Amino acid sequence: MQESERQALEDDLRLAMEKEDMLLNELMQKERTIDFNDQLQDKHRKEKQKIQTSRTWKLTAPFRKLMPRYRKRIKEQEHYISALELELQETKRDLRVIEERLQVETEKRNSSALFRMLRQAKASGDMMRHLEQMIHVKNENKAHFTNAFKYIANLYKAEEPDYRNMIYKKIMSGMTPDEIPEVIVRGVMDETPVDLGQAASFRHRLTLRQRQNQLTGPLPEWYLEHKEASFNLMDSLNVKRPWTSGAVYGRTDIPEQEKVVIKPRHGAGSRGVYLVHDFHDIMDIKRTKVLHDRQELTENMAKDIKSGWVQRDEWMLEELIYEDALHKIPARDIKCYCFYGEVALILEIIRSPELKYCWWTADGRRIRTGKYDDDLFKGEGLSQEEIDQAADISKHIPAPFIRIDFLKGEDGLVFGEFTPKPGNYDAFDSVTDKWLGDHFLQAETRLMNDLMAGKAFTTYKDWLSEWEDKTD
Repeated sequence: MQESERQALEDDLRLAMEKEDMLLNELMQKERTIDFNDQLQDKHRKEKQKIQTSRTWKLTAPFRKLMPRYRKRIKEQEHYISALELELQETKRDLRVIEERLQVETEKRNSSALFRMLRQAKASGDMMRHLEQMIHVKNENKAHFTNAFKYIANLYKAEEPDYRNMIYKKIMSGMTPDEIPEVIVRGVMDETPVDLGQAASFRHRLTLRQRQNQLTGPLPEWYLEHKEASFNLMDSLNVKRPWTSGAVYGRTDIPEQEKVVIKPRHGAGSRGVYLVHDFHDIMDIKRTKVLHDRQELTENMAKDIKSGWVQRDEWMLEELIYEDALHKIPARDIKCYCFYGEVALILEIIRSPELKYCWWTADGRRIRTGKYDDDLFKGEGLSQEEIDQAADISKHIPAPFIRIDFLKGEDGLVFGEFTPKPGNYDAFDSVTDKWLGDHFLQAETRLMNDLMAGKAFTTYKDWLSEWEDKTD
């Protein structure tokens, strides 16, 4: 099947599911309206019976028989009163909706004013009191709505599965994974199971992964954060990488070497990274500005350390990979979000003439993720062979997730570094977060199955043993 045909089928399926939810909602509302009208009619019948059995009604029977026009008028009045009652009920229902919305909606807050207040609190040393107040309000509201959602879930647990699942899906869209009540999870076991897609969260899994790291010590992917060590692993896997100086320098001791990248020995992202075409043309990657001499370079490096961008005054030299060496165009960054043997998401970055981003899925679709949406461009993407290369590398690492960063040079992909925790991973929109969360869960299952089947991860273990011997 062609990619365009597969994408068209996915779009059709998504639209069909949305239409099904809409129709189910309309059907449920109509059934509730019918129930309401039935109750109203039953109430009118009882009231009419009560009137007709009353003493007054019996005493006025002779007059009503003698005066048919009054009887007609009474009938008309009865219809009119019924119509007024229905209109009154609708008005009450509308008012109730408005009141509910007023109760649910919170006052719109001015973020700039709030941030100004918090800056003042920091300056006055009063931040703890402000934090305690905000945490109390947030927890109070969270508990209030969580209990309300749980109550709604219990109200619908005995409903028709289609109606119940529609309500449960809507409830889960307003909850974090840890808030989803057991009554909803229980519905997974039914003949018409509840879809727990809303429960998956990439940010939640990564945060828990950091907690595991605190509890048990370094997880397998965290050993890969050391750049020198990761290069040794790439050598074992015959993956192309840049040459490195092998030495560590202070910022004032860096040799004047052209066509190199200066990187902090311990760092992440683009902080403290400089592209040296020559020592009159140096690109400060994080600040996206050109430096013109060594003094500017050392001054900026000192600022990196002072600001906390760089931990220590320890720097390395690395080969500068070009997309176009003649015109000094550096290689674009390629960041592959890998989930143990599968690539889900690719970020392509160009830094010249201005910083731009492009998100790709592994099947070649450009998408939005909520990150960098204001700075997107139409990138080039990767070939299937390049995607397979990234997926294969990740399958040598006994971890459900690792981001593998490459440089796309004149001769293809060149390994850059491993990133176990991408920066601002909490900035993805909810759709992307849940989608990547599903990939994370599936990767954990594949990894567990391979471990149960006896996979030894020999290349990784040999590399780790050698690295630990060197650092002892």
